[in-house]
Amino acid sequence: VSEMSGPNWIACEPTTDTGRAWKRQLGHSEAGFYYDGELDGVADVIYHLEIDVLTAKLDSLASEQHIRKTWLNVKRRFPLMAARVLEDNERPDYAEFIVEESRINSLAEGEVVVSSPVSKGELHKIIDDIWNGPRRLSAEMLASVAFFPTDYREGQWTKCHSIFNMAHCINDG
Repeated sequence: VSEMSGPNWIACEPTTDTGRAWKRQLGHSEAGFYYDGELDGVADVIYHLEIDVLTAKLDSLASEQHIRKTWLNVKRRFPLMAARVLEDNERPDYAEFIVEESRINSLAEGEVVVSSPVSKGELHKIIDDIWNGPRRLSAEMLASVAFFPTDYREGQWTKCHSIFNMAHCINDG
């Protein structure tokens, strides 16, 4: 990230000793979606993609190392995915995005989940838990990805599933 551009982004002090940081106040719609998620556990966005991967390439393309590296590249391209939200206890109507270089270039626990191959039944249970289980996002983690290869093969292809989970407050940004 060379610089956070756009209206209202200002440089600020990072919480770590490395890298730069930027902040800006959440807009009205962003704040509404943020508080819907934080207070009621709703308004998160889930994208579920089924991907056919050549079985011969599965070990390299579906490896945890490759998925983690790809997610870091996505965060570098879309830094709001690495943001956190800081609320101001003195001003209950004020919250701001904080984007820190150190968070763009690292992964938080639970931010990336890569599974060993699962059966269709296991996959359906995992997906149901993501959709209907406890909320996986928070003010500290506004986006995550899970990747599940399956044991289902179709010719030379293996079915894989990728599930992107984002707080709605960063989805439209």
